[in-house]
Amino acid sequence: MSNEVHEGQFTTVTRLTKDFDLTDEPLPFLVDGIVHESMTLLYGQTCSGKSTVAASLAISLANGTTRFLGRQIERNGQPLRVGIVTGDPNGGREYKRRIVESGYLEDQAIIYVGEPHRPTRKETWGEVHEMADDQGWQFVIVDNLSSFVPGSLNDDESIKKFYDQIEDFPRRGIPLLLVAHTSDKWSDHGPARIPMGSSLIRFGPRWWI
Repeated sequence: MSNEVHEGQFTTVTRLTKDFDLTDEPLPFLVDGIVHESMTLLYGQTCSGKSTVAASLAISLANGTTRFLGRQIERNGQPLRVGIVTGDPNGGREYKRRIVESGYLEDQAIIYVGEPHRPTRKETWGEVHEMADDQGWQFVIVDNLSSFVPGSLNDDESIKKFYDQIEDFPRRGIPLLLVAHTSDKWSDHGPARIPMGSSLIRFGPRWWI
């Protein structure tokens, strides 16, 4: 019996029965216990190595390797086309150097690095989504949150506007890794342990690192 799915203009409804076939349904994690199939927030202090980890993940996924940081990648060795969207002026240049100079990129691997000139504008995200469709992106890295939010990181409405632009990726089955900063402030317990800004930043992604 085939799965029955009803597609409306704004809503999808799936009919579940006892014999529903889960064969084509993805597991919750792309990388077991680390990177979710939906949206993952990778956050930490400035210069703590977040972008280096993200670049290493991009290489592993593009190469079709089966493990990352000792964890299973749930794609059976299938290479993924990875898109990296950078908001910092030199972010694209840094990613290119990290990835190419690593020497680990294999012949079949494809990674696209997008460098928006106006990262906070809605029109920019329209272009990014068009490129993603044309180039067949299967995994997306957005680095970093503060460059793309159209306002203060403490403003709930600005955070909502940003998430409205990127949530289209996971809704279409394209996992997304979002890079963010923690505050530079220290307390008696050490450095900040949550992302800098509105609490809504933590509520959008399904998983945090």
